[in-house]
Amino acid sequence: LHVPYVATGEYSTAHMFNAEVLAKLRPEQCLINACRGEVVDNASLLALKQQGAQFGTVFDVWENEPNIDYQLAQLVDLATPHIAGHTLEGKANGTHMVYEALCQHFKLSAEKRLTDVLPPIVDSQLHYTANALQMFELHELLSQVYNIEADKEAFLSKENNGLGFKSHRKNYRVRREFQYYKVSASNLQNSQALYAFGFGQ
Repeated sequence: LHVPYVATGEYSTAHMFNAEVLAKLRPEQCLINACRGEVVDNASLLALKQQGAQFGTVFDVWENEPNIDYQLAQLVDLATPHIAGHTLEGKANGTHMVYEALCQHFKLSAEKRLTDVLPPIVDSQLHYTANALQMFELHELLSQVYNIEADKEAFLSKENNGLGFKSHRKNYRVRREFQYYKVSASNLQNSQALYAFGFGQ
């Protein structure tokens, strides 16, 4: 899910995934919410998970942030505290957009590029050694850049309240985007599929 949150009206997305929709999800499906918590009925999802629903769940956003339902956070497969946009580049891009807008307003030349001010990445060259796209090797490669399991563990180890939620977001570690890492995959026949994740070549 990556829709805007629209509270009312003909195109409301509030509880777009309500109890009825959630109940139709099959075990081989995975529900990923990376937009706004209110798009999914969290109480209904919690009830289904407590009843043993087997479909996958990956949640970065929650209803009632920062006072979220930590029972639900413990039950989903992967839980993070609204940090999808918390890469160093994501934060710096916001500042750079302000810089460019100010330069445009005052009719100045925007000479600085984002890459001019970001620190270099140590060990930015990654290697993919398998001859085909294999799930385990792919997971190992992606985890070198972003270990989402570690994020889940750190998130759920904080105080289970609004202060803990805010603290985790405020003190979130430095994380870089895939595009700033280069992957060597010379033996991989369908290497373009790997680069579709956003890695450099």
